Amino acid sequence: GMLDASTMGTIINRGTVNANDPAQALGLDGTHIGDGGVYRSDGGELNLRNGSSVSNAVFDSSAGGRVELDIGGAASVSDSTNMGDMIIRGNGGRLDIEGTITNNGVISMNPEGTVFNANM
Repeated sequence: GMLDASTMGTIINRGTVNANDPAQALGLDGTHIGDGGVYRSDGGELNLRNGSSVSNAVFDSSAGGRVELDIGGAASVSDSTNMGDMIIRGNGGRLDIEGTITNNGVISMNPEGTVFNANM
């Protein structure tokens, strides 16, 4: 599935967005404002798509779930907290950090050890 705000508007999340389907990733595209909301991957994959921007959010994961940056893409995260597993894949993946990021979880860079570097 996809939460797409890339063409018009912004998604403001004051609740919980949960990627809980292990068979299909939930993609975030466009501009997302957490505004007290949680982006959670409960056994699934929450995918920050190329060009996505997430601010003032809490990222969390459980049951093997993870937040991932799209392969070969660039996304930005600002003024947010990571409480779970966040993965920045190789093949040119880049996560731009803006403002303050509090990491109370695990951020993995290029865990596959591919030829191309991941960047943060």
